[in-house]
Amino acid sequence: MWLGRSPGNRQQAPGLALILVALIALAPARAGGAGVEPLPTLVIAFDCLPYGTAARLADPARGDRRLLAGLRGPVPLISSFPATTSVAFGGILGPLGLGQSPGYEARFFDWQRREVVGGMLFSYFRIPFEWRDFFDWNRKSPPRRAMAALRPAKATRNWFERAIAAFLRSDKQTFFVYNGATDTLAHLDGPGAFEAVLADLERLLEEARRQRPFHVVLLSDHGLAGGEPLANVFKPVKRALREGGFRYRRRLEDPHDVALTPFGLVSSFEIYTAAGMEPKVARIAAAVDGVDLCVRRGSGGWVVVDAAGEASFARRERPQGSEWSYRPVSSDPLEYGELTDGAWRDDRWWLQATADRRYPDALYRLKRSFELVHNPASVLCSTGSGQMFGARKTERASRLTGGRLRWTHGALERDATLGFLMSDDPRLPLSGPVRFDEALAPLAGAPLAAPMPPK
Repeated sequence: MWLGRSPGNRQQAPGLALILVALIALAPARAGGAGVEPLPTLVIAFDCLPYGTAARLADPARGDRRLLAGLRGPVPLISSFPATTSVAFGGILGPLGLGQSPGYEARFFDWQRREVVGGMLFSYFRIPFEWRDFFDWNRKSPPRRAMAALRPAKATRNWFERAIAAFLRSDKQTFFVYNGATDTLAHLDGPGAFEAVLADLERLLEEARRQRPFHVVLLSDHGLAGGEPLANVFKPVKRALREGGFRYRRRLEDPHDVALTPFGLVSSFEIYTAAGMEPKVARIAAAVDGVDLCVRRGSGGWVVVDAAGEASFARRERPQGSEWSYRPVSSDPLEYGELTDGAWRDDRWWLQATADRRYPDALYRLKRSFELVHNPASVLCSTGSGQMFGARKTERASRLTGGRLRWTHGALERDATLGFLMSDDPRLPLSGPVRFDEALAPLAGAPLAAPMPPK
């Protein structure tokens, strides 16, 4: 908060009594009252550091080996669906004024042009994704990103050193740092690679606090799943769509054309098709071996499809807040049938009831998956355990650097979904699992979400 001064040369000096009153009024503020300028906050956003890893490394049971002991948390940050960087950070930063991303990734389907655009190295930086420009510190140049991909551990340490030095030079009240090298580190080496990263960060934060006091917020955009070599479902999905009467195309010109947008190697994918074809396309894709489930819009709500059948869910607004209803029809893809008989339940009830389940907060996340980008998919799909989706040339390139991919994210299930949030900023309550688009809302002065009711 900035406190202005009255120009002393425009009026006579106040009397002694007024001076004493002013000093008394200022005394509580100098002692730490409401008038004190708040400490600056350093927000560090990791790309792909799973909640389970953060919780293990910050566990008090580790004793002297516990990391980041001065921060509260971590608590699970329930990511978007797809649980991928551009979608997640678009949602996380939305309450701070960020606009939508054009697509789920830098290769996306443009509904106005009715064709797939982007995907090349330099188009990645030409196509505007607002979250990339939001951060005060974020390496975006292709050469630097390429070098970071070759040596992600070293790049991560250097990244933090330079970012924290930039924060100490800055006069910004809230300084946002993004570290993308941790995503490469996670995909190549898995969650075990993060202990050294957090130990380095803890040391750097301790050194920085000797120079000035500040608050810290640490968070990650999504989780990480895997451990074994992942099978690519890209070709089986294309084959199934072709056998189902559809043509794989970059442009949609015929009712039986479908577009896919492989970019990277993740455990989710999008399908674009002509209006009215969504039910058939979703059934075909969900039946492919290695695909867990798919979601599409339905009449008055949304439909979740797996190989066995489908379920529907809907949302309605009531004076007391939002409510959801979930109804298994011919299957129970989300495994929520035991929670409710189709009755309407409060939004926070659903968050609490599903936060620890295989698909955390799925109703909210599936709905939001059609709202977080300018060009939403016709059908969105999540792959099963041990599976991924991506172009074959990307898969071959990854094998040249790190062998067969064993770790990825994107899917609706919890390991791929759960990032983390921890902080010593008093504006963040950290009382339990938090949705991606509520995690940083208090930094913008937004009212806190209603607490989750007890189970």
